Amino acid sequence: MDPNLIFAYLTSAVAIFVLSDCLIKLYTERHRLIKEELNNDDLIYASKLAFFIALPLVAFIDLRATEIVASYLGAQVTGVTYGFIWFNADLSDIFASVKEPYLLPTLFAGSLTQIALALLLLPALAFRPHPLFSAVVAYLAAFLLGYNLLADPLLGLIGQGVPRFAYLAHRLTQSPDAISIYIASFYAISALVYIAILKSNRVRLWFSGLTKPALAQKLRIILKEARTQAAQTAQTEGTRHDLSLINMGLLYLRAGMNSRVRGILKEMKADAALSLEYALLDGLLAFNKQRYSKARKCFEAANALVDNPPLKSRLLAAAACSAFAAGDTKAALDLADRSIGFDDTCIVARMVKVDVYLCRQDKEACAQEIMVAMHMGLELDLKDKVPISIDEALALMAQEQAKVWPPGQAAEAEEIREKILR
Repeated sequence: MDPNLIFAYLTSAVAIFVLSDCLIKLYTERHRLIKEELNNDDLIYASKLAFFIALPLVAFIDLRATEIVASYLGAQVTGVTYGFIWFNADLSDIFASVKEPYLLPTLFAGSLTQIALALLLLPALAFRPHPLFSAVVAYLAAFLLGYNLLADPLLGLIGQGVPRFAYLAHRLTQSPDAISIYIASFYAISALVYIAILKSNRVRLWFSGLTKPALAQKLRIILKEARTQAAQTAQTEGTRHDLSLINMGLLYLRAGMNSRVRGILKEMKADAALSLEYALLDGLLAFNKQRYSKARKCFEAANALVDNPPLKSRLLAAAACSAFAAGDTKAALDLADRSIGFDDTCIVARMVKVDVYLCRQDKEACAQEIMVAMHMGLELDLKDKVPISIDEALALMAQEQAKVWPPGQAAEAEEIREKILR
């Protein structure tokens, strides 16, 4: 048997296994179906489910649409081998029997049908369905469009997949006609529009409103307040401006709008070479992008800029998380111990120690650390606390800033703290 065919069937088997696992998790973890706010793990699950639904849809729709249009025009697709996420077929009868100008539309029937399906899925999101359903539908539409507008043209031009784009390129270079120019222009313009939409911060904020409605609403409020305060002078703003910026930056980070976060970091850096707010936001962005070594340096730099013991503890615990994620268990344990030295109730630091002990297979020390945490009444749930509890850190920062503000602005400081905790 052809080794390439064996590899193709193995790939299909893996795709079937992963899709089955996703569907099983949809039942076993059905609490996701009632969640009103999705976290990053939920979004990863939704994207995986959508991707492995899109793969068989691409192959099936492409094959069936081509067969239907070809049969209508008196041609046949022969020698079909279907493999769930791929198919092989002999299209020679199409090239021999279908006359111009119907040949290119026949070859592109499957691709155009998939694009139409993706566009028809999007109006469902206007009704703001459940967050998990919204995420799956949005990712499914994005994958279908991405495959047909970006991946399929590339595969066709390098000689893989259905030879529609190779034939289109041949027609354009040899004897261009209206139909080939129209199809090429449609795909080129659609691909550019698709990329622009994916990079649009407005679209990302809209997607966050579907999957994280509370966060998106909070971000809209912060943006509205920022616009109303823009006319105030820098002298009036003082350190509050930095706190507002980092609060906005962290909301952008949660919404997945990293380009806006980088813009806020540039704005912060223009005001000061290094500040607590800048170091914390830069560290969280680096951690989110899995640049753990940089994240650790940023959190340690932030720790050096504060004197508040609970805040120092949280920043050191974040540095310990980064060190552990980077594979440096020795540094992670040292940083976790330093964090507990400032505040022994820091659950993140204690759980980092548990992870380090598990890596070292020190079950006795691991059990002891868990027992200490339970005896202290600490909640072992680390949801939204890794590498640092953002709301808790911002509240501590607001308290510190309130101490150095003029007496007349104390109420204003408390108001900012209440907004952060909402």
